[in-house]
Amino acid sequence: MLFAASRDAGCRYARLEDSSRNNDEVRKAKLVQNAQFGSGAYGPDRKGGEDAHNIMKGLLDPKSSNYFLNVEGNGFNTVIGIIITLNAVVLGLEADWGAEHFMICENCFAIAFLVEMLIRMWHSTLCGYFSRFANCFDCFLVLTTALDLWLLPYIAGNSNLGWITRLVRSVRLFRILRIIRLFRMFRPLGIMLDAFMSALGQVSWTGLLTLVLMYMCAILLTQTVGKFADDWGEDAEAIETWFGSIGNSMRTLFIIITLSSWDTIAMTVSKQVHPLLVFISAGAYIILTSFTMVSLITGIISEALIVAQLRDEQHRLQELADEKERMRASLQAWLENFDQDNSGTLNANEIQRLLSRDNNLTARLQLLDITMSELEARTLLDSLADSDGEVNTGELIDALCHMTGAAKASSLWDLKRDIQKMRQESLDDQERVSAAVKQTTS
Repeated sequence: MLFAASRDAGCRYARLEDSSRNNDEVRKAKLVQNAQFGSGAYGPDRKGGEDAHNIMKGLLDPKSSNYFLNVEGNGFNTVIGIIITLNAVVLGLEADWGAEHFMICENCFAIAFLVEMLIRMWHSTLCGYFSRFANCFDCFLVLTTALDLWLLPYIAGNSNLGWITRLVRSVRLFRILRIIRLFRMFRPLGIMLDAFMSALGQVSWTGLLTLVLMYMCAILLTQTVGKFADDWGEDAEAIETWFGSIGNSMRTLFIIITLSSWDTIAMTVSKQVHPLLVFISAGAYIILTSFTMVSLITGIISEALIVAQLRDEQHRLQELADEKERMRASLQAWLENFDQDNSGTLNANEIQRLLSRDNNLTARLQLLDITMSELEARTLLDSLADSDGEVNTGELIDALCHMTGAAKASSLWDLKRDIQKMRQESLDDQERVSAAVKQTTS
């Protein structure tokens, strides 16, 4: 009984000690949060305020993926895509109602595109900006817009040269080319354009095959029908218009491909040619040129679209892999500053320096899109530490790379770590069982 009582007392003492230690850790975490965000700034429920603070900090941090001026981010490109769409709508309205009613809108669009170009130049530098053809095309559109809206009207108003007016009208036509930028801003449109451009060669060969077939049929119809137009009496003029020459016959055959007026043409021709022969020939021609060729072109474009989607997916995966490699290199270079003995591991003193407030660990991790509190960082380092209390930098980098983005990545890393521990324990158990079996047999 004394032994049981002392055991219960020991268990209660252990629970109290764990509770006290957890409370100390929670207090430390709160102190760190107070030091980072300011005491009492967000009221009793601080989580929402901290999330809003992190979001705003990311929007204003040039190194953050959520930076509102990040030209590679979805937010920036979405805003530019909306502006291009509105500009396309205004261009259509100008065609109906006249450009003079929309000069304010045109100036606003011109300023927006000029600011966008300057931001992209600032982000990529001049050499990097002009190294891409798409950026050169955008710069050309911005310059022609500025020339059209701000420079040429001023010159035309102060001179009597007629060629200035003609130049203004010519430059104004370049506004239509802004709509092409929609294919760059919206990824699905870009994929479809890529698929169409890839299939353009095969579609051209299909069109050439149709043209050759039309030419052969045009020669046959001109010689057998067009040359004998007088046999149709009052319909001779119509026969002459349809099949009087190679050009007329090819035009008529193209009209038949579109299934327009083919029945009228067939009924007129059947007045002198056996109707069964006429409709069998017309049906075979329509099936071969209209249905078969259209189906063939549809299949070619569909295949090209699937290939373009796969290519785009591979490109996105490659971008993610490159981003992960850049993150690993950045983390490796940063952790090497704390690894004083270049052993590839962090001992207790080096870990303490890493977690010190002067290094601002959480802020540095947020620059790499890794949201983690100091308490979570301590827990991660404790889980990675070996029996000597040292942490392998490679395993730490691997863990941090898995924790980018949403919290689900952290959960997956914990699961992976648990599975590795269970596997190691299973291997150790197998070795012990093998050793016991060997001792028993010997």
